[in-house]
Amino acid sequence: MINNTRNLINEMIKKTETIANFISDNQTNEFLPSYFDKLYENLKDLNNRSEKYTIGLILIIFLHLIFGQNTIESFSIGPINIKDISIIPKVLPILIIYAIFNLYSIQHQKNDLINALKVHSFTFFKQKYTSEDLKNNNKLTYITRLFLPYSFSNMVTSLLTEKPSKLTSAIGFIILLPTIALGLLPFAFLYQMLESIFNKYYNDTLGFISFWLSIWVFVLTIFYIVINAINESNEEKKLLEED
Repeated sequence: MINNTRNLINEMIKKTETIANFISDNQTNEFLPSYFDKLYENLKDLNNRSEKYTIGLILIIFLHLIFGQNTIESFSIGPINIKDISIIPKVLPILIIYAIFNLYSIQHQKNDLINALKVHSFTFFKQKYTSEDLKNNNKLTYITRLFLPYSFSNMVTSLLTEKPSKLTSAIGFIILLPTIALGLLPFAFLYQMLESIFNKYYNDTLGFISFWLSIWVFVLTIFYIVINAINESNEEKKLLEED
C-alpha cells in the first residue's frame, strides 16, 4: 500500500506528498500511530472550537439586531449594570470579524488535518483508492468518513463531492443555496455595524478605534485567504512543472 502511495505522488498536491513520505519513512516507528492519534484529537478539538465560534457568531448577530434599534437604554447581567448601551454596538464589529477570521483559520487547519488523516487511513487500513482520491482534499472514502470525527462541514462536503444524478444535483443545489447565502450573511451584518458606527459613534474614541480596527482585521482576513489560495496554487503548479 505504501508503494502504491509512492507511485501516485506525482499526482498529489504538495502537502499530501509530504504526508505520504512521512508515513513511508516512519512506518517502522512505534510512535507513528500515536502521532496520528494526536492529529485525530486535534481535529476533534477544532470541530468543537468551530461550533463555539459559530454559536458566538449567531449571538453577535442577535445582539446587533437587538441593540441596533436604540430601544434599550440599559440592561443588567447579574451584578453588572450597563447604562451606556452604545458600548455594545461599538464593539460588535470587532467581535464578528474576529469570529469570522478564526472560523476561516480553523477550517484551513481542519483541511490539513483531514488530509493527513485521510492518507493515514488509506495506508494504515489498506483501502483501495485512486489518484483522484489523493488529489481531492474534500473527497473521502466511506471507511475514512467513518474514521473521522463528525462535523457538520464534513457532512455537507461529503454530499457535494459525491457524483449524484442531474436531478439530485438540481435538488441539492436548491436546498444548499440558502446555506451559501448564510455564509455571506456575517459580512452583510459587518457592513451594517460599521455603517452604524460611522454614522453614530465615529467621533467617539471607542467608536473610532472599533471602526478602523474592524476594517484592518477584515483586510487581514481577506489577505490571509488570498495568500493561502495563491500559495496552494503555486505549490500545485510547481509540482506539475517538476513532472
